[in-house]
Amino acid sequence: MAGVAGSEVAGDEVAGGCAREAGKRRLQGRGRPRRRHDVEWRRLPDRLLVFAPATGALHTLNPVAGELFLLCDGRRSPAELARRLAARHRVTAGVARGWVGGGLAALDEAELLAAGGARNGR
Repeated sequence: MAGVAGSEVAGDEVAGGCAREAGKRRLQGRGRPRRRHDVEWRRLPDRLLVFAPATGALHTLNPVAGELFLLCDGRRSPAELARRLAARHRVTAGVARGWVGGGLAALDEAELLAAGGARNGR
């Protein structure tokens, strides 16, 4: 995959104030986030590599961002994603909401999520 543009998505970065606010704005009206069907990924011991054919970019996701990406199957709302991450990682609801808001914004910006996500459980 030489010559492929890339980025790294880290939980601490996406939970920052600017990313969190951008995530909240982008998620308004978004139903249930869903991964793009054409995205490919591979698990590594401490990362998830994700290739986006739409952009030709290879992204490296940290464990929390990778877990969020894999949970984006169109069946869970952002609130449900946050509850799941909070329970699994034993963090406060506010921290988990920040991860989800910023993480979904970053995944969307990287064109790893389907446009509009699934709505009403579809």
